[in-house]
Amino acid sequence: MRLVRNILSGTLLILLCGCAGYRLGSTNGIRAGDKSIQIVPATNRTLEPRLGDAVTSALRKEIQRDGTFRLVTSGTADIVVTCELFRYERNEISFVPGDIVTARDYRIALGARVAAKESFSGKTVLSREFT
Repeated sequence: MRLVRNILSGTLLILLCGCAGYRLGSTNGIRAGDKSIQIVPATNRTLEPRLGDAVTSALRKEIQRDGTFRLVTSGTADIVVTCELFRYERNEISFVPGDIVTARDYRIALGARVAAKESFSGKTVLSREFT
């Protein structure tokens, strides 16, 4: 009986220690929705039409899904994000069986310069090139 109690106590202790570092909600110290963010439509410098619209839409959806920032479409936001797309490459990976012309899967490479600035102070929070 004592052996079973020691095993159960040890198991419970291990389980509780495993959950000690878990944090519910935001992990960056900002409460969800405390800061607002505005995503300026991306500037498309590539030859791919409507690429800027697709990237802007995807970025806005990700901000909404994350929930850390409140998305603002007009007016004054705490942080303003701008994006310039400068490279777009699409290469075929695989083709439809029996047809060597029609591609089934593509590999897409995208290059973007992203900047995030605080609107009140003008301080640059992020200025980075992604490829």
